[in-house]
Amino acid sequence: MTDIIQANVIWEVLDQAANSVPNKTCYFFMGKEISFRAVDEMSDRLACGLLDLGIGKGDRIGIIALNQPEWVYTYFAAAKIGATVVGLNVRYRETELDYMLNQSETKAVVTLVAMGDEMDYVGFFEGFREKVRTVEHFVFIGGTGFKGSHSFEALLNKKVERKALQAARAAVRPEDPMIIIYTSGTTGLPKGAVVTNGSQLASARAQCEHTKIGPDDLVQVAAPLNHVGGITCGIVNMMLGRAAIELIPMFDPNVVIERAVANPPTIMAGVPTMLVLLMMNENFGSLKTDSIRLVLTGGANAEPSLLKGLYDAFPKATVMNLYGLS
Repeated sequence: MTDIIQANVIWEVLDQAANSVPNKTCYFFMGKEISFRAVDEMSDRLACGLLDLGIGKGDRIGIIALNQPEWVYTYFAAAKIGATVVGLNVRYRETELDYMLNQSETKAVVTLVAMGDEMDYVGFFEGFREKVRTVEHFVFIGGTGFKGSHSFEALLNKKVERKALQAARAAVRPEDPMIIIYTSGTTGLPKGAVVTNGSQLASARAQCEHTKIGPDDLVQVAAPLNHVGGITCGIVNMMLGRAAIELIPMFDPNVVIERAVANPPTIMAGVPTMLVLLMMNENFGSLKTDSIRLVLTGGANAEPSLLKGLYDAFPKATVMNLYGLS
């Protein structure tokens, strides 16, 4: 059995991984490699930056970003100070953000400056902040915000106040909320599912053990990190086994295949629609499947035709159905 990290709260997972395999690659992102030590150090700095803003245990931090290092740094920084992440999707607009930020009483929002040509978050939140009065701090990734907001990069350059950080980490308990995941709201208003440190760890550990995740594994995470498929089944699960992740900013079959050719994964994972689109793509034939030991499908029913397609496309892999629950 793989030597799985044993931890009681989320920040301990990163702490142990960074101590045991500091120089091993934790994340691949757009051709760059980020070590476990780097993730630990960056989230330490960001945690201290958040503490300087007056954000601490029990406060809610909303994240609007793609699958990128800044998302992960914010998640682990929140874990180290006992704050709760509020998972927000880049596709959310005024109606969703109004409801979710107010309902969760979010205190800080960490957000992209813009989402391509579709969304100008700086302009949006400058006019929208009057509607979300619990939000005291807006932190913008990769650019300048409005007057009174903060730069993510500036917070990352904060000096680590070791004593304050140690005190904050020591106060975190397994029963403390780690993330609030909003349901789709198909039968009414979305429900904010509060997932504790202990609960998220239990789910991730069960998956890690069952799928025998180890240091030689690499999985692409294209599912959004604001839901269990990305954050629990991806980020936490893989770190427990000291495995690596290729962060795919947003699902695009061409990008998934391109990165898989350049950096062959051992595990392929996605909801049925993602896997179908992948196998239908004209470039799918360029993907060498020899390295893939496991294919995970979840989030919706796996039709017999999909399963047959997966077995044919990945002849050396075990096909497994994964069920996550917010």
